[in-house]
Amino acid sequence: MSWKKPRILLLIGQHLSNAPRPQKEALALMDAGFDVTISGSWNDELQAKRDLELVERHNYRLRNYLDIRPSRKLRRFAGRVRNRVARIGWRRLKRFSPELLGYGARAMYRFARDFSADLTIGHSEASLWACRRLHESGRRIGVDFEDWFSRDLLPEARAARPISKLAELEKFAAEHSTYHLTTSDVLAKAMSEANETRRAATVYNVFPRAEGTDIDGQRLDRITDDRPSLHWYSQTVGPGRGLEEVCDAVAQIDEPLELHFRGRCDPDYEGSLRQRLRDDQRAFFKIHDTVSNAELPSRIADHDIGLALEQLYCDSRNLTITNKFFQYLQGGLAVVASRTDGQVEGVSKAKCGVLVEPGNVDDLKRGLLPLLKDRQHLEEQKVAARHAAKECFSWEHMQPIVVEQAEKALAGA
Repeated sequence: MSWKKPRILLLIGQHLSNAPRPQKEALALMDAGFDVTISGSWNDELQAKRDLELVERHNYRLRNYLDIRPSRKLRRFAGRVRNRVARIGWRRLKRFSPELLGYGARAMYRFARDFSADLTIGHSEASLWACRRLHESGRRIGVDFEDWFSRDLLPEARAARPISKLAELEKFAAEHSTYHLTTSDVLAKAMSEANETRRAATVYNVFPRAEGTDIDGQRLDRITDDRPSLHWYSQTVGPGRGLEEVCDAVAQIDEPLELHFRGRCDPDYEGSLRQRLRDDQRAFFKIHDTVSNAELPSRIADHDIGLALEQLYCDSRNLTITNKFFQYLQGGLAVVASRTDGQVEGVSKAKCGVLVEPGNVDDLKRGLLPLLKDRQHLEEQKVAARHAAKECFSWEHMQPIVVEQAEKALAGA
């Protein structure tokens, strides 16, 4: 009698190409012999193309529960209507709908219900609701808290969200999940204390060692090679991310440098950032469009200093450690990081990096100047970053934790 591989379903609630953590988890579980399927949603043609490239490269099994790309006009319109109705119902009547947690939450649940996995792991707000429904029908569930959803967002954005319901769903998931991860020790501790549940296992948002060595060596971002280059990236270049403070700090620095941001950016906002710089600095300021996850390590490695800046407006931002912190280490960049509890943990374990007070222009300038003035010091920090990525913060250290959690969950532990 042949052994049947346990079926694991990852619910990600977005494009696969925007979800590096589930990508790595899926590969770890596949390598361990599990039958893994990822289910997300599509709303963008370019990202869908990148998803399919990932499927081709890594042999992922991707089955989306929702496709509302612009070419699916009727589905897209219907999804927007459902979401709008849900938001109006919440705003006027405080009536909860799972659609408040993400487009297609009910479709996500129906897909997971019919898929009948041995273990379903949620990665998104909507997946918390879907996993609760699955557990109530006797299914085994897991959760990977990539963020502390009920303690995320700016205060004005939280006012329009079902925060108490999210907190309830988080507590339920933490109590009943047999696979339970999050992104830092300090976040695991805080969530455990708040929910009065067992502590999640920490799996950092790190990357395989091979990605740090598989660099194409092309100098596609740099304007010149004779001055240090600062780099920051996200999906969106916009307000509320500390970029104004970066430009204000740079404008006070006389040392030559380049400043590069990467992400989708409104031209008016780009113009407002450019105006914050001195006239002689503007030729060395550039905003780049997003690139695929496969290309991103090479583009990061083109620079010298990585800006891991966070705003202290919520517990989630304070306690987690984002991808960019670890990707800067992997790319061999000296890291300048906001002094959040999560990044204090990261810098302490990495034994390199500079911590600066969030939103403080003078402190950011103080953190940058030694790196810009002393090239030897900058190189020492870059070497230390590569060492930390290899010896402390690599996916090879995290993969056994993921597999162990899955094995325990499927064994009923």
